[in-house]
Amino acid sequence: MILFDLDDTLFNSDKSVSDRTRTAIKQAHNSGIKIGYVTARSQWSVGSLLNDLPMDAIAFYSGTSIFCENKLIFESSISSKFGKLFLDQFSDMYPKRGYMSIFEPYSYVAGGELWKNGKPCDEKAKDVRGKYGYQRIVLFNTTFEDFSMQQTDDVTYLKSRYGGLVVTPGNVSKGNAVKSIASYFSINTENIASFGDDTSDFSMLRVSGIGVAMKNAVYEVKSVADYITDSHDQDGVAKWIEQHIL
Repeated sequence: MILFDLDDTLFNSDKSVSDRTRTAIKQAHNSGIKIGYVTARSQWSVGSLLNDLPMDAIAFYSGTSIFCENKLIFESSISSKFGKLFLDQFSDMYPKRGYMSIFEPYSYVAGGELWKNGKPCDEKAKDVRGKYGYQRIVLFNTTFEDFSMQQTDDVTYLKSRYGGLVVTPGNVSKGNAVKSIASYFSINTENIASFGDDTSDFSMLRVSGIGVAMKNAVYEVKSVADYITDSHDQDGVAKWIEQHIL
């Protein structure tokens, strides 16, 4: 099986998949290799971006919800009560820092609009916050060093290459998503190749038998990779598949 991160890995800078990469993935799938995607994106933000690419599995929000053969096999969230208290505490500690919270089907940027299924809606944030579990929270302009909230098993903190911390349920990681997908298909993780570029991909590459980092990947990801391929804008995924699979 081959598993792909999406942004800055499978997707070019313009959020598309090149024809060369599409062809390589389809040929690999036709040869009997299963294809999956493990992304920090939501279902509504992926939309038609993958178009006609094969999809045996896909995990959203870095593994908060996982689908195999169009069936939901895993789902998790930060409890609504804990998430609301967490964000209230963060706002008290750092009143000048913003955050984005995703509690399906809603998303909310502090001080901004409430969105539903990826589109602005007329509902009020105060009426829906605290009613749903949180799939993902992004704390802007925040680092591990100045983040002094008590560490708990309820959440996992992950540094983003774009600045800030990403907060997910404590039992969620891309590495765990790989394990869940492998278990569903009865595939040994040693027989999975994973592609990634950002810190959230670290655990995915580490768990997989073959980890492939993009040339544009952060140092942490390159440090655990078995291969470093060309960048996302230079058909890095296609080049590796052509050389090592096809």
